[in-house]
Amino acid sequence: NIYSKGSWLINASSRFVSKYRFSGGFSVRYADTRVFIPETNSYAPSQQFNVRLNYVQDAKARPNSQLNASVAFGTSGFNQLFGNPLNTYVDNLYQSSISYHQTLPNTPFNFTISASHQQSTLTHLVSLQLPVFNFSMNQIYPFKRKQQIGQQRWYEKIGITYTMDAKNQVSTYDTLLFTQKTLTNALAGAHHYIPLSVPFQLFRFVTVTPSFTYNETWAVQRYNRTWDPELNQVVLDTVQKFLAARDYALSAGASTRLYGIIQFKRGKIKAFRHVLNPNVSWNYRPDFSDPKYHAYQDVQVDSTGRTQRFSMFPGALYSGPPSGEFNGMTFSLNNNLEMKLASRKDTVSGTKKIKLLDALNLSGGYNFAADSFRLSSFALTARTSLFDHIGLNYASTFDPYYTDTTGRRRNIYLWEQERKLVRLTNASLGLDAHFQSPKSKRSTTLSQQQSDYLIYSGNQYADFNVPWTFSAGYNLFIRKVNTSAGLDSTTFTQTLSLNLSFSLTPNWRVSGSTSYDFVNHERNF
Repeated sequence: NIYSKGSWLINASSRFVSKYRFSGGFSVRYADTRVFIPETNSYAPSQQFNVRLNYVQDAKARPNSQLNASVAFGTSGFNQLFGNPLNTYVDNLYQSSISYHQTLPNTPFNFTISASHQQSTLTHLVSLQLPVFNFSMNQIYPFKRKQQIGQQRWYEKIGITYTMDAKNQVSTYDTLLFTQKTLTNALAGAHHYIPLSVPFQLFRFVTVTPSFTYNETWAVQRYNRTWDPELNQVVLDTVQKFLAARDYALSAGASTRLYGIIQFKRGKIKAFRHVLNPNVSWNYRPDFSDPKYHAYQDVQVDSTGRTQRFSMFPGALYSGPPSGEFNGMTFSLNNNLEMKLASRKDTVSGTKKIKLLDALNLSGGYNFAADSFRLSSFALTARTSLFDHIGLNYASTFDPYYTDTTGRRRNIYLWEQERKLVRLTNASLGLDAHFQSPKSKRSTTLSQQQSDYLIYSGNQYADFNVPWTFSAGYNLFIRKVNTSAGLDSTTFTQTLSLNLSFSLTPNWRVSGSTSYDFVNHERNF
């Protein structure tokens, strides 16, 4: 392309396909432009380019490996000057990714090597992740016998997996990308994750799963905070030095299923079935902010000598060990209820199952290591459906602690003050309905004679087979807050939404939606 003011553009593109092996394409565009500058009444030269590459490996080429690439990069002003079509003109972000995945045959190991690139033509910021390495091992049972003789021993059920993630990242402006300072400040790190579990059956009906998880975080930058008395503030220094920290956690869970069935010999109702699924788990994690774990540092934060504990991984790619000890138990009770009715349509069993209650769940927890508020709030949720078209959802939270007359939550159980177990803090109710036109049993394929008749019949024929969908949703949210006067203040949020869509032709679809806020009396279309 040659332009009247002296600018020119050349481009080359191609697509390639190798059957059962790979396919893709590339495009390279380069432009030499003359941009008019009114202040100097002259033209300034500018070079712009744009490169795009796409490569997809066929799954049949190499079953154990996969190589894919999608590359797009260029100068910031190319799309604004030569963007075509319109969506390319307004696009202000270049994104690229290259990945190679390899599964090692006859082993539990696999790895992925990738690279990604993001470039904003508005802010001129560039983010590179190169390389990104992921190595993982599927679950193995290291103590399992190769030849099984007799019953399986408990230690043969010990399963272990391993995952390692590592990457190098650079974020800067495009004009500073290849400077020495940018390369020096590049972030690099790795994270190792090893979970271990030993499931076994207790009393035949209870499944117990003890587990142990180990994490190790690496970083090549160490963040040191020191108090500067001259500046009267905390100074953060970044030191290029290898840093490693570790954390672990212990847990054990137990679960079972209890069934309750009531059967009837007479009437259309044949039986009710109630399924109760109780779960109890224990979790322990030490306080890794303790100085002996070398993941946190105590720093003076003011002139009075007051100190505060900070993590050594504030800007690292992978966050370091968490602070605070946790030693607690959690529980949940999950329920569902079904009914069995007599049905003539089922010629095999002669019955039909109907779900009366899809789920009714209660959950909570207790942290033994906390210095206050050890008992957590309780969550109650429920879900059911009506007539296969209407869904009903409920959720609520209950607080077991007392709130004083100033509205402040106190470390005193509500039972001690008001002889109540819990108080409602918030609740939500959702109702949604969905309807659609029944599928037409008639054939939509017309003969040539029928098509000719429709063309010349004018308005004598109308097709009433118009596919449509209609949905409605109602949501109610209630929140109770204790005010300074010692009274519960209740706030409501209540909305109704409607959606309708229908297809006039196979290629034309009309849709519309509206909603109404009952509290603020606002309508949206």
